[in-house]
Amino acid sequence: MNIWIWGASGRMGSQIKDLVQEPEWNTTISLIGESSREHPNPLEELTEGVVIDFSTPHANQALLRQVARWQGNKLGVVIATTGIPCEDLSAWQQLTQRQPNLRVLEAPNTSPGVRIMKKLARYLAQLTQGLDYDFELEESHHKFKVDRPSGTALAIANEVAQENKLQVQYPAPAQVRAQNIIGMSVTRGGGIVGEHKLRAIGMYDEIAIEHRAFDRKVFAAGALQLAQWLDKQEAGFYTLEDIS
Repeated sequence: MNIWIWGASGRMGSQIKDLVQEPEWNTTISLIGESSREHPNPLEELTEGVVIDFSTPHANQALLRQVARWQGNKLGVVIATTGIPCEDLSAWQQLTQRQPNLRVLEAPNTSPGVRIMKKLARYLAQLTQGLDYDFELEESHHKFKVDRPSGTALAIANEVAQENKLQVQYPAPAQVRAQNIIGMSVTRGGGIVGEHKLRAIGMYDEIAIEHRAFDRKVFAAGALQLAQWLDKQEAGFYTLEDIS
């Protein structure tokens, strides 16, 4: 499978470039191009393969414009960039309807563990229905991360909110806690790779689900796995919910 890295000069782009050189990957994946400020190569060079996008919302718009002009046999796009506006995601979805050979996967967090945590969060919400538990979600990332709360934090919170008919609240107002909300808190500091903790807090006990990323390699390896999955799918727009 051929891959093209969009945002290759960033932290995650560099991680993927290093990872594809390892024996586990180099027999099945070929890195044939990269697009960044230093290497603004047009996608016309890619006739078949998967683009992995670890860039910025603005750079993602540029990728959207290039893919709209793309003409080739088969193309996949893994959107791993966070903080993309809903209207841009809608534009990607509409593009898959016009491009018969295009498959797009929205993947704001490529860690397999986060996908598991989302499912556990939904299950915990179901189990606590009718019980007196307050939900809070805490997330922490490195000091260079711009968006807050993270897209992953919002996705986990929405799993609980949809199940228990709650409203996601951030930031919290200076008042007594409402009953029908899931609160969120954000920490930005140092070199924290990524931490998410969901707390169901009762009067006498607490249930917690937590995921911690120790190394950015987990996101790079996850992105390559998702690219392999997407390459086997029919044309269309997918989210992480479509992956079992």
